[in-house]
Amino acid sequence: KLFLSIARKKGIMELLDNADIVVLDGSLGVLRSGELIANWAKRKGRLVSIFYGSDLRIRGVIPVIDELTQLRFTMEFDHLKLHPDIQYLPYPFDFTRVPLKRRKTTEKLRVGHSPTKRVTKGTATVIKVMKQLLADRNDVEFLLIENKPYILSLYLQSTCDLFIDQLGYLGYGQSGLQSLYLGIPTLVELTDEFDAFLGEHPFVKINSQNLKDKLCQLLDNPVYRKEVSEKSKQWVVEYHNPYKVVQKVLNEYRRILWL
Repeated sequence: KLFLSIARKKGIMELLDNADIVVLDGSLGVLRSGELIANWAKRKGRLVSIFYGSDLRIRGVIPVIDELTQLRFTMEFDHLKLHPDIQYLPYPFDFTRVPLKRRKTTEKLRVGHSPTKRVTKGTATVIKVMKQLLADRNDVEFLLIENKPYILSLYLQSTCDLFIDQLGYLGYGQSGLQSLYLGIPTLVELTDEFDAFLGEHPFVKINSQNLKDKLCQLLDNPVYRKEVSEKSKQWVVEYHNPYKVVQKVLNEYRRILWL
């Protein structure tokens, strides 16, 4: 009753009644109530769920909603193993958020890393490897971009010559896409399955054992850095284009005769 009262006061009931298709963020119900969405889906039937982040890993699906959902999309490759009927979508990357060009601010080659959560980015290992690298050579510096406003983080990222996105099984994130779009050679750990699924891509594939060697290969070879850089931006524009991602969704709507 409380959920229904709030929904009526906020005009949610009218919004639902006027909708032809409802897309749920993380397959969660309105006001955390699966009942409202379930009642709508039983009447109109065009229910979609999109998953990203750790929601499906940690929480799983809400059975009453999942049973009524006709299309499911995810932006996380490992989710494909967590649900028998879900489709992968590349993250729709907003190019307009990255207007900056790369800025050279130092004679040394700068390696950047920008963790949101250190544990999920493998930051402890990144710092350990960078300390070893800096002990061996004086032509490199390390920039840890952390707990900064977005615009400042983006500016600092644009000053890097190389960028380490993350170590671990989760693949690349938004900061990795930003560095690619800026033309910065970007290192990230990818599972063999995800690597094969992506096909040709500009990421420099790493793991905790070979990170130092891969960095040195890039640092010591400006031709290699340039080659990787030139491929980076175009791949993001092609593969993560928001319009192409939306078209994939609309094509699925057409396939099941919703459009």
